[in-house]
Amino acid sequence: MVFWFSILSSMDTNSPVVVLVQCEQKDSKCQRLSNTIAVFSVFVLSVICMAVVITKLKETNKSFPNTRKPLHSYPKVNDNGTLQIISRDEWLAQPARNKTTLQLPVPLVILGNTATEECSKKAMCLLRVNTIQSLHMDIRRWDDIGYNFLIGNDGYVYEGRGWDNQGAHTKGFNSRSLGVSFLGHFVHHLPSERAFVALKLLLEEGVRAGKISEDYVIYCQRQLRSDLKSPGQELYEEIMTFDRWKEYGQEV
Repeated sequence: MVFWFSILSSMDTNSPVVVLVQCEQKDSKCQRLSNTIAVFSVFVLSVICMAVVITKLKETNKSFPNTRKPLHSYPKVNDNGTLQIISRDEWLAQPARNKTTLQLPVPLVILGNTATEECSKKAMCLLRVNTIQSLHMDIRRWDDIGYNFLIGNDGYVYEGRGWDNQGAHTKGFNSRSLGVSFLGHFVHHLPSERAFVALKLLLEEGVRAGKISEDYVIYCQRQLRSDLKSPGQELYEEIMTFDRWKEYGQEV
């Protein structure tokens, strides 16, 4: 029986070493051993090469700091104490079929929630508002989105029917109120702090611009409609602590 070994090496100690075994063709056992060693050697060589490549890539990445920016790089909201209202054009609103003008200033602000998924990024809130309008107009056959304004956890206010047009949020009260709804459910938790700041700024602007009475009263939808649980319990209990909130029938 004849054995011979071929060793591949170099001066680089990291280079792999491959051992090949050749037998006489008549010795089948030896031939199988030779084939097994050859296959195993190729596998080991591949693993070592991959490890070397990965190590080199890691070293290269360390040399170049990550300068990639987020896809959606929006400015921080309300940090400078200003109201930021996203117009209907920006969220690609459908034109209203019909409009009924409000008699301003309105004495009531009615708060609720949309009972949809929440959103904390502007891009997702834009989609949420657009979807709500489609539900109201295409499924319920309303003239427009039901709310005057909507507020996301991103801290932006989204224009619905706006300051001057009657909403379709609380039957029996739409003609003398503005309907403002938080995007989400809020049964077991509250909207973000930015959302509350946005509401405060919106109401202050409404009074300043003569859209809301100076002695306005805040109600929640669930106070005025027994078939609604809007806003969710956690948010409702928070709103009940607002200075302008009243029990139904106590408006000035």
